[in-house]
Amino acid sequence: MLNERLIMARQLLKEEGVIFVSIDDNEQAYLKVLMDEIFGEENFLNILVWISNKKGRQISKSQYSKIYEYILVYAKDIKKLDVNFNKSRDDLNKLMPEFYNNDDDEIKVDENGEFLLLNEFHNTNINAFNIDTRRNLFYPIFVNEQEISTVPGEGLIRILPPKNKEGTQAVWRWEKDKLEKEKHNLYVEKLGDKLKILTKKRDITFKIKDVLLNSNMTTRSGTIELDNVIKGSQFKTVKPTSLIKFLINISNNKNARILDFYAGSGTTGHAVMELNREDGGNRSYTLVTNNENNIGIDVCYERLYRINKGISINGDSNFAWIKKNEPYQSNLNVFNLEYFDTSIFNESDSNEKIKDIFIKELIDFGINKENIDNLEILRDLTSLKPISKENNDASN
Repeated sequence: MLNERLIMARQLLKEEGVIFVSIDDNEQAYLKVLMDEIFGEENFLNILVWISNKKGRQISKSQYSKIYEYILVYAKDIKKLDVNFNKSRDDLNKLMPEFYNNDDDEIKVDENGEFLLLNEFHNTNINAFNIDTRRNLFYPIFVNEQEISTVPGEGLIRILPPKNKEGTQAVWRWEKDKLEKEKHNLYVEKLGDKLKILTKKRDITFKIKDVLLNSNMTTRSGTIELDNVIKGSQFKTVKPTSLIKFLINISNNKNARILDFYAGSGTTGHAVMELNREDGGNRSYTLVTNNENNIGIDVCYERLYRINKGISINGDSNFAWIKKNEPYQSNLNVFNLEYFDTSIFNESDSNEKIKDIFIKELIDFGINKENIDNLEILRDLTSLKPISKENNDASN
C-alpha cells in the first residue's frame, strides 16, 4: 500500500515540489530504500529528527524510551526545487528557542545594522583561485581595526592573501573596485599580533537544523489541539499544527497545494487554514482517508467542519476552540468514494462462461449485437487472462 501511494504521490507532485514522510524506527530503513527507488537518491534532501514526545514512549522490546520520529524529505526534481531552508533568526527563535537562541551570540552590529561573520576574505579554494589563475584578485590591502583601504595610509598595515603549505599564493574574493564600494561589508579581526579580514553577512538567516524541538511541537500538544475542537476524541497520536506549518512554510509558494494521503485527524487541513490566516496565503489542501474506524467522519471531517463553521455537524457550538478563535469560513468539499467489483470474470472462469457473461452484458446495456463482431470482442476479453489448451485438443 505504501509503495503504491508513494508512486502516485510522485506522479501528482509538481516538478518543483517536495514531499515529507514521517515514520518511526520500525520502518525508517525500509522507507529510505523505497523513497530512493521511487524518487531517486539524487533527490534526497534530508532526514529530519522530530522530537515528538519529550517524556519518551515506552515501547516493548526496546532498551530505550523513544522520544523522536523521522521525517524523510525528498524533491521531485532537486534541480527545480522551490523551497527555502534558511529562516530568519526571529522566526527560528520563536519556533525552536532551545536550538536557536544561542545563535544570537554570533550577531554583531555596526552603523549599517546587524551582521554575521561569514568567510575569510581570501579565497580558500586555492586550487582554482590563485595568483596564476586570477591575477586581478591579487593586490595589497591596508588596514587597521577601524579602516580598510586599497591605498596606503598613516597607521594602516599592509596585508596580502596568504600562501598555503605548498607555497601556492592565494587571492582575494573581490576585485579592488568592489572592495572600495563594499568595504562596509568587511570586518577586521585582531588575532594576537595579526589582523585578519572577514566578510559580513547582512541577511541574518540561519539554515534549518535537522532536529525539530519545541514544547509546542509534540504529539501531546497535537492531542490538546484536537481536544479543544473535539473533546474526548481518544486520538492519541496527533501531529501538532506547528509541525505541519513549519514544513509547509519551507516552500516559497503561498499558493501551494498540499496533499496529505494519510489524513488522520485532519491536522494538515487545520494547519493550512491557520497558516493562510497568519500570512495572507492562498494555499489549498486535499486530505485522503480510508475512514478506518470511522475516523474520517467522526474526527477528520468533524474537526474541519467545526473550525470552518464554528459549530459541529449537529449544530453544537460548545467546544473550547471556538471560544478563542474565529471560524475560518473556507470552502470544504467532501468526496465519498465507494468501490465496486468491476471485474468481468475470475481467473478460474472457463471461456464458455466468459462468453455467456459477455452476451448477458450486451443485453443488459441494450447493445445491438448485429452491429458487433462478437468473436473479435470475445477474443479481446479472453486475451486478458491466460488460456490453457482444452483437454480434448489434439497434440502433434
